[in-house]
Amino acid sequence: MHNSIPKQLRSRTMDLLGRVQFDVAGPLHTPIRGNRYFLLIKEISTRREWVYLIPTKEAYDAVNNWKAEQELIT
Repeated sequence: MHNSIPKQLRSRTMDLLGRVQFDVAGPLHTPIRGNRYFLLIKEISTRREWVYLIPTKEAYDAVNNWKAEQELIT
């Protein structure tokens, strides 16, 4: 089976908030105010990054809060 290399790269969206990466890391050995994990958010087109300290691995509320903030700004 032969897979050829495409002549053109697929275009990546450069829209603000078009591509966002999320990563949860932890647990931290010394919790900061009870927050043992952190959520790292990267916006691809602007390369901006945000870090949120969170008490558990569950990041749903932090992501929704970040999204609401960004929608107000844009």
